[in-house]
Amino acid sequence: MMNQKIDRLSEVVLREIGGRMVGKRLVPLLRLLFSRQAREFSRLLLALEDGLDCPQPWLTARATASALSGGLEIRAQERVPAEGPLLALANHPGMADAIAAFGCLPRADTLVVAGRTPILTGLPNISRRLIYLPENKAGGRVVLRAMVDWLRKGGAVFYFPYGLLEPDPAFVPGSANTLQAWSGSIGAVLSRAPETKLLPMLISGVLSKRAWESRLLSQVVKTKRRHQLAMIWQFIRRVGAHGRDWDSVMRVDIGQSLPARSLSARLDPAEINAAARAAFGGLLTDTFPEDPGMLPVCDYVTPA
Repeated sequence: MMNQKIDRLSEVVLREIGGRMVGKRLVPLLRLLFSRQAREFSRLLLALEDGLDCPQPWLTARATASALSGGLEIRAQERVPAEGPLLALANHPGMADAIAAFGCLPRADTLVVAGRTPILTGLPNISRRLIYLPENKAGGRVVLRAMVDWLRKGGAVFYFPYGLLEPDPAFVPGSANTLQAWSGSIGAVLSRAPETKLLPMLISGVLSKRAWESRLLSQVVKTKRRHQLAMIWQFIRRVGAHGRDWDSVMRVDIGQSLPARSLSARLDPAEINAAARAAFGGLLTDTFPEDPGMLPVCDYVTPA
């Protein structure tokens, strides 16, 4: 029974992830070359699916994030409020970052804002802990309302304000550029749920040095594309038992929690957005003081 579930999910994984990266016409070739890796990825997702139905789901998430990357280090977890409405946000360098972020919040009431994909919608326990993003912009109000309603009930919500892949600050500069393009929904949410605390989280180290410097990817000019391919190549090599130097210890640095009214006494959404970006920018600078800040050009950001 479990093998059948793994087979079905691995086929979805190959179609969705592989097809998106190299095109649907090459999925049969991917199935031939990388079925082992797809099955292992599916096995880990199904273990997460089963393990979330327990009193301490964050422990399952930590184990899954660690298995997908090679390790997970959480810094300053004591800063996470144990109860009360909480809006946690982070940068989005990929790999298992959302799973890792969920694992950093030792609470049973955390929901994660995520894009709707066939991989996730086929996993009911995981889906119950998600607020799915709409496929069209008109549905944004529905998501905003769901976030606010959950926070007003005292729950925790985690999401990526940029919504797209961002640089891994351990390897790639440019996080300050994507930060300035973060969604203004932070202010919209906190102004409507003013008892909420904001918790900035900085995720780094999703890539291994071996994957990032791989000769296979050395000719890829666009940094973002190289990042996307490096994540996949890293997992392929790790599952292929090519040595622990393909592992990466994902790191999550947790900032100070900030009451909404400390970001703006009058709960002005624009002021809240600016203060939230400043808080995350401070965490980035403290964690990676060598980061150059804003770059003249950053291919993670689509020109306006």
